[in-house]
Amino acid sequence: MKIGYVPINSKSSLAFAPPRLLRGSRTQALSDRAVQACPAVNVVERRIIEILAPFSIQIRCISNSRSGYDFHIIENGTRIDREIIPQFVTFMPRKFWRNEKYPVVQIGLPHIFVCDENCYVTQMPAWASDRAANIPGQLISGRFPTHIWPRSLNLSFEWKDFQADFKMKAGEPICYLFVETDNLEANVSLVSAKMTADLRSYLDKMEDVVKFTSGSFGLFDRAAEVRPKTLLSEW
Repeated sequence: MKIGYVPINSKSSLAFAPPRLLRGSRTQALSDRAVQACPAVNVVERRIIEILAPFSIQIRCISNSRSGYDFHIIENGTRIDREIIPQFVTFMPRKFWRNEKYPVVQIGLPHIFVCDENCYVTQMPAWASDRAANIPGQLISGRFPTHIWPRSLNLSFEWKDFQADFKMKAGEPICYLFVETDNLEANVSLVSAKMTADLRSYLDKMEDVVKFTSGSFGLFDRAAEVRPKTLLSEW
């Protein structure tokens, strides 16, 4: 089953590392009884898409008695021009937090995922990587049908450890997407796909709907009615 990844914006897209299947990044098995040969391991890893950090950044969160928290960009760990950081990094207002003690930070990711078969994806921490981004708190996970609701992704987390910085390095794992399909035996194929006119028009219909309703999942049936027959067009 094919899942396509598409840059949200073609501008600067060459700077962003493409996603990859976790199984494809595994090392060669030491024997026919090594971990890589285990069917239970492989059936999971062949359905996990590894999302790689689009740029390098280091952020520090400091509690204060006035507004609650201050966020600082640490230059030594950052390689993204300051003027474009607000395009990717959002410090969410307190009213959007899950707990008033833990600020929520969002890092925008540069790709969307499209599929022409029934396909749900679940965002989760990069638990199998020892090079994953250092998240000083808890990743906020989510699950959605990418065949009906292709959407821009964020790395969102609650900041809980104020003694640690948030650090991510371009090209290294930042989170995973676990893929669910109707055929549980199907292998997942990840392909580079185009931002076609039909796909762009479909995405425009979904843009900013959360500003008008808090129940965007209730729009799935309506989205399915106007969905083009084909969203995935390979390069």
